[in-house]
Amino acid sequence: MSGKITVLLLATMGLVACGDPSSEELEASLLGSEEQEASVQAGLAELRQLTARYHDVGVADDDGFHLGINGILTNCVQHPVNPATFGAMGYHFGNQDRFDDVTIDELAPEVLVYQKRNDGTYKLGAVEWVVPKVAWEAEHGVGAPPPEVHGHPLSVLNPVLNWYVGHAWIWKPNPSGIMSDWNPNVTCP
Repeated sequence: MSGKITVLLLATMGLVACGDPSSEELEASLLGSEEQEASVQAGLAELRQLTARYHDVGVADDDGFHLGINGILTNCVQHPVNPATFGAMGYHFGNQDRFDDVTIDELAPEVLVYQKRNDGTYKLGAVEWVVPKVAWEAEHGVGAPPPEVHGHPLSVLNPVLNWYVGHAWIWKPNPSGIMSDWNPNVTCP
């Protein structure tokens, strides 16, 4: 990746759509109720079974998951404003065929999110659903509600990329909640 593209990508990652919420609003948005978390956990049990084989990155590669999405996001992704508090996501291995499909299949996420171990190998931490907002609106109409996964609406984290995204931390504990986009327990090298 050229230096200009890297700088542009890093600059756009800083354009997170967020206001200035109070600490109470922020905490409420990050931490779901215990009942909600238990319900989501139950709903994700089948997804855990289906993605268990992807602990082996070679199997993920054979099934069409490759580092990056649309040729970008090949580096570790961390919170662009405050990684010390909000953490990171990690490395995104996207399945282009799934990405190009506007539908949401809760059992077939578009992206597998890995963290790098000290020895350079990857450890599966989360799955991510991604739908380009433009494609979603072409299918459902401008202003249509965003897609949802397990009752959680996907959101646009980066207005430059303009993708609806949502995560499930089914393989790595996340104190911010299993469906939170950022995990404070994840750091980028």
